[in-house]
Amino acid sequence: MICNLTNVTDTEITLDDLRGTVIAPGETVDGLAFGEAELRASTSVATALLSGSLTLFDGFLTYTGNQALDLIRGYATQRTVDGKPITTVSDRPANTYRCFMGRGDDITSNPPVIGGGTPLVFDVAPGDAQVVNIHFADDVFIKDGEISFINAVLNTHLDVDVICPPNIPFPSPTHTGTLDRVGSSFVPNPTNTGAYMTAPVEVRLFRFINRMHLLGSGTREVHSPEPFQLFTPYFLRFTLTNPAGNDKNVQGGIVIGMYRVRTI
Repeated sequence: MICNLTNVTDTEITLDDLRGTVIAPGETVDGLAFGEAELRASTSVATALLSGSLTLFDGFLTYTGNQALDLIRGYATQRTVDGKPITTVSDRPANTYRCFMGRGDDITSNPPVIGGGTPLVFDVAPGDAQVVNIHFADDVFIKDGEISFINAVLNTHLDVDVICPPNIPFPSPTHTGTLDRVGSSFVPNPTNTGAYMTAPVEVRLFRFINRMHLLGSGTREVHSPEPFQLFTPYFLRFTLTNPAGNDKNVQGGIVIGMYRVRTI
């Protein structure tokens, strides 16, 4: 969805609750640059739209007043220039952006650095395996990915696991855990029938890619019919294995396709 805001007056408009952004007379700004949730919650934008100072363009039509406000809040139907309703099929979760990342976040910094983590690049000697752990500063939705590689031989393969750090609650599939979740907190379950449990060591929650074989040099893509949500502080572990029979190092680089609330 496009939400371009245009100042149709002869004076500047200041959006106090959107980082104090100033829109000059006749200027157009991308409303979604602030984030969908922030745009919907903005009193400054709502006031300017209802007063006629701002208009909204969705890529096809220009909206004013209540129609523009309804479109931002998701109440209105988008239409083509000849008035036909627009139906968009997407698996993108609300209030997220589509992005591609070749490394994770640096969660050791304060605040965390989006995209500042370990690069997903590999250089693996024969008979060895290289592990790269990818952390994210917030909950993300993993959609797909691509690996480019060279010098792969039979039994060269990639695994991707979802890992829970030690002493962090994780779901108990059989409901034999020692914790239950109440709101955003975990409380003890003394009868060992809880929905969550912990362990003093890392736990592999599930394997997203199980032994994806690579051969020769080229590119492999992985597409999921729908994204899965990776909650913090769980993280992804990529393992590229080069069998002992290879006489060359296997090199590779991975890009993850995903949805997340913020990309910078």
